[in-house]
Amino acid sequence: MQRIFNLLGLIGFLLSGSMTAALVISFMQMDSIQKQAVQRITGEVTSAVEKELDSMIPSLPTTTDAAVPFLKK
Repeated sequence: MQRIFNLLGLIGFLLSGSMTAALVISFMQMDSIQKQAVQRITGEVTSAVEKELDSMIPSLPTTTDAAVPFLKK
């Protein structure tokens, strides 16, 4: 029974240590993680806006007429 409790204590210690190590590593890498997230979000938003603008803006005319219509006599 003592071995089971020792094993459970060891497993708890290892889990706690790995969680602490992951927290420290992620805290040290926070700046690069934030920059990557901002770049990814900016790219997605830019492409979404471009798609919406392309569908909203009408195409330019290929030919034009006189700016002021002339009266026919």
